[in-house]
Order: sequence, then C-alpha cells, then structure tokens
Amino acid sequence: PVYSKGVSVLMPGQDVPTFIAHPAPAPCPPERVRWPSHQPAPFAGSSSNPC
Repeated sequence: PVYSKGVSVLMPGQDVPTFIAHPAPAPCPPERVRWPSHQPAPFAGSSSNPC
C-alpha cells in the first residue's frame, strides 16, 4: 500500500501536499521501549497497541 512507501500530508495553509516517507514508525519504537518499565509485560505486548 501507499503507506509502505510514504504518505502525502496536506499541512494547514499549504496548497501542495508535503510528501513524508512513512513517518509513523519513528515515534513508535521509543514508546514501546518505555512501556515495559511503566506497565506489566503482558500489557505492553497487548494487541491494543496502536502501533
């Protein structure tokens, strides 16, 4: 799908979409690293993880 290559994001005030190469994975790994220290392991591995 298109998300595997990148995504065009139309920022407010811009007429032309900005192409971003799949920005989603960047914030996810730090979040998943922090969770086990705050939550029990079964919760961190839960399928409810939005990433």
